[in-house]
Parts: sequence; structure tokens; C-alpha cells
Amino acid sequence: MLGKANYIALVGGGKNPKFPINKLIIWDDAKQFAAVTLEFPTQVLQSRLSRSQILSPRSKPQTTHPASAASGPK
Repeated sequence: MLGKANYIALVGGGKNPKFPINKLIIWDDAKQFAAVTLEFPTQVLQSRLSRSQILSPRSKPQTTHPASAASGPK
């Protein structure tokens, strides 16, 4: 979860995953919909959210995505 915001990072996994293991979904819990969906060529191992970036380190080199699409009004 991102601080006091309503964003939650979701990644699929387990025996019967709801989401694919190579997608990172940023869920807006207040509005009950996926605000951002990022698809990667390999499995997402973890994610980090900040007000300015979405980090998703994988087995390959890391990718940084600007969080402007996920940020709300200031």
C-alpha cells in the first residue's frame, strides 16, 4: 500500500492465481478498479511504490516506471 493513498500493488501467484505472474496491477481500493496495469516479459518478484515511482525488480535488470499515471490530484 502507498502511504495514506488507496493504491495497492497486486501480483498473481499461488495454485490458482487471479492475475498472471508477469503482470503488476496497481489497484485503487477507494474506486474499486485497476488504476494501472504493467506487463513484463518475466515473472514479477516484488514491487515497491512511492509517490514518484513504481519499482518492480525481476531476475533481469530492474525497470523503473514513472508513477504519473497512478498519482492522483495534488
